[in-house]
Amino acid sequence: MGHFDVLLKNRVSSLLEATSRYFNRDPQVGYGQWVNGNNYKRTTESFGILPFDDNTQKHFSMLPYSRVFAEEQKIRHRFLSERQGTRFAVLPIHTRSERAIFQLYANTSPHFARSESPNFTALASDMNMHADGLSTFYKVSPYICSQLHTT
Repeated sequence: MGHFDVLLKNRVSSLLEATSRYFNRDPQVGYGQWVNGNNYKRTTESFGILPFDDNTQKHFSMLPYSRVFAEEQKIRHRFLSERQGTRFAVLPIHTRSERAIFQLYANTSPHFARSESPNFTALASDMNMHADGLSTFYKVSPYICSQLHTT
């Protein structure tokens, strides 16, 4: 069957590979399928949660992360906001407060008045003015955000 102790599986895999080389045979099926993480160089690159650079933060009217502020205000999703480098976590619209704010903008904002697609960058900046880290969080326009990182 197996187990989920990665360090142990990596060690057994290393021993199996060394033994197989000694006998000039491929590792037996089972551990032969295991990808031993010890065979790869460690990296300092971010994986998963990426930080927002200063340009993106300014573009979307976001403030930088502050550990003191986060602890004093007891903001939610503190781990995420720290990794993103923003005062509040950047999340999709998901709370009641955010849905209400979005609905208000959809009904009254000039960003929705044009016949073409709404200006989601301006809308995200407007919504970010309401962020409190408790019931409302930062927003971004995914298209613009990807453009800012490629330039």
